[in-house]
Amino acid sequence: MSENLLELVKKGESEEVEFKKSTAQLDRALKSVCSFLNHKGGKVYFGISKGKIVGQEVSEQTLKSISQKIRQRIKPEISPEIKVLEIEEKRIIEVIVSEGKNKPHFLDGVCYKRVGTENIIISPEELERIILEKRAVYWDSQIYKEVSFRDIDEEKVRRFVKKAKTERNLKIDEKLPVSELLERLELAKNGELTNAAVLLFAKNPQKFFLQAETRCARFKGIRPVKPFIDMKVFGGDILDQVDKSLNFVLDHISMAVWLVSGQAAREERYEYPPDAVREAIINTLSNGEPELMI
Repeated sequence: MSENLLELVKKGESEEVEFKKSTAQLDRALKSVCSFLNHKGGKVYFGISKGKIVGQEVSEQTLKSISQKIRQRIKPEISPEIKVLEIEEKRIIEVIVSEGKNKPHFLDGVCYKRVGTENIIISPEELERIILEKRAVYWDSQIYKEVSFRDIDEEKVRRFVKKAKTERNLKIDEKLPVSELLERLELAKNGELTNAAVLLFAKNPQKFFLQAETRCARFKGIRPVKPFIDMKVFGGDILDQVDKSLNFVLDHISMAVWLVSGQAAREERYEYPPDAVREAIINTLSNGEPELMI
C-alpha cells in the first residue's frame, strides 16, 4: 500500500486523485468529492502537499467530521469510505469516492465535475441532459402488470433463442424454463414481463396493445395519397409483422431474372436488396416511426 501511495504522490494529482495538506482544506476537498461523484470516482488524500508526505493529525473526531460534512453538504447523500494509512511514520487520511449511482450530486446546491485536475461547475445545459438521462425509462423496458407468462407463446421464445444461438452466438440454453429465458433476455424482471416481451412473444399482442399493427400500402407516384393500389394491415407479434411487411414490399418491387451461361438455374435480383429492406423495416418499427417510404 505504501509503495502504491508513493507512486501516486510522484505522479501528482490527476482526474481521479486529489491531495490536500490537511483537513483544514476540507471545504475545498468537498468540491473534489462532488466532482468525483459526478465523474468516474476518485480519491482524496489529506496529509500530502507539493509532492511530499507531510502527515495529518488523526483522531476519531477528525474522521467523524469528514464523514458528517460530506453527508450534510453533498446531496443526494452518500457515505464515503474513509481509511487511515501510515507511510514514512506519518499518518494519511484516504477518502475513497465511488462514481455516483444517483447523479447528479450537488455541493451546497452547486454541481461540479472533474476535468483533468480541476473541479468545474457543470453548465445548465449539461445538467439538464444528465437529469433527463437519469429520468429516462424506455417504454419497451417498462413492466406490463396485466400480462402473465400464460399469455406468452413458449414455442416462439424457444425458437427465437435457438435461432439467436446459431446466428448471434447467444450463450443461452433454449431448454431452460421460459421465465428464465425471458429474464436472461432482459424481457422480464422479478417474474414480471416487459412491454417488449408482449410485443415479441405474446400469443395475441393486440389483446394488450390494440394499436400494435403494421400498415403497408402501395400508392401510385411518389406521394402517399389515396387511392392506394394495394394495402395490408399486419397483426401478430413484431417478428411476424417484419416478415409479412418484407414480403409485401418484395411483392411490389421489380425483379430481374436472367439465364447465366453454363448454369442450369436462373438468377433473380430484386430492385432493392431484401436484407436492406428488412433492416429498414426493423429500424422503422423499433424507432416508432410513423412511416417508411421505399
